[in-house]
Amino acid sequence: VSTQSTGLQFISFAMNSLTLFCFLVVLSIACSVKIGILPETNPPDPLWPLSYSINFTETIKYLLVKHKTDGAVWYDYTNNRERMDRDNGEWDRYCGSVHLKSTPCSHIVVNNIRWLYWPELNECCACCNSTGGCGIVKYDWLVNATYLGQENVEGVMCDKWNQPGLQDNFWYQTPVSNVPCRLYEVPNDDFYYTASTYYVGPINPSVFNLPSVCKEKCGGLVCPSL
Repeated sequence: VSTQSTGLQFISFAMNSLTLFCFLVVLSIACSVKIGILPETNPPDPLWPLSYSINFTETIKYLLVKHKTDGAVWYDYTNNRERMDRDNGEWDRYCGSVHLKSTPCSHIVVNNIRWLYWPELNECCACCNSTGGCGIVKYDWLVNATYLGQENVEGVMCDKWNQPGLQDNFWYQTPVSNVPCRLYEVPNDDFYYTASTYYVGPINPSVFNLPSVCKEKCGGLVCPSL
C-alpha cells in the first residue's frame, strides 16, 4: 500500500508539473501576441530614407479635445526641405494658434524656415526657423533610441523604439522592409501611417514651392515665442 501510495503521489506531482508547464507556455505565447517579444538580436537603429512620402491619419489630444484628421508628408533631407499637409489644421499647435478654425493647413519647411499655409484662406506666414527648433527632422534622429520589441499595429507586427525628447516619442516600423507604421508623440500627437502610400525616391521640387502669399511673419500665441 505504501509503494502504491508513493507511486500515485509521484504521478500526481508529475501531472501537476506538466499542467503548470503547459500553462506557462500558453501564457508566454499569449503575452508574445499581446505585447510582442524581444528578438534574439535587436534590429539596427532606424534611419529614415533621405527622400520619401507617405499618407497618415493623425489623432490630436489636448485636455478635453480629441481631433482626428488625414494628411500627407513629403521629406527631402538632401535639399533640407519638408512638407506636411493636414486636411484640417484646426488643432495643430502651430496652425491652430493662428487660425483656430476647421480648414486645411500645410507646414512647408524650406531654407530653414517653417511656413504655415492655409489654401482655402489664401494666407501664409513664417512661423519660426531652425534656430528655434523649426527645421526639418534629421534622418538619423532615431540613432541610439531604445528598442522595445515588437507590437501589433493595426494587424501588422512592427518593431518599436523610444527616442525621448521633450516627451516620449515612440516610433514603429515593419521589420526588414522598414515601412513606417506609427509615430506616437506622447501624449498629444499620434500618427498612423498608410503603408500602401509609402514612396521612397526623389520628390517633385514643385511640392515645396512657396505660394506667392508667403511673405509675412505669423502672429498668434505660439510662433512669436519660438
